[in-house]
Amino acid sequence: MKAAGAHVLVEQEEQDKVTAGGIIIPLNTEEKPRTSGKVISIGEKLKDVEFKIGDVIYFDEYGAVPYEVDGVKILAVPYQNIDAYNEQ
Repeated sequence: MKAAGAHVLVEQEEQDKVTAGGIIIPLNTEEKPRTSGKVISIGEKLKDVEFKIGDVIYFDEYGAVPYEVDGVKILAVPYQNIDAYNEQ
């Protein structure tokens, strides 16, 4: 699967929503969910971006489109939703 246009495909990292003691932490509806994932494909319109395949990006989950390929959860993230990245 390849990213199209100005999108980045990421393998989403699992977010802990339960404490070690088993307490479920609800998502605050007043805050936009932020998440991260490892870049697996970069769209052809994004040739000059700072990050590369394998880096971890941090992004606004709203607007990301979920897919599942061979049991792996993948998100197509619009470039404008990406806030930061870590080089790997």
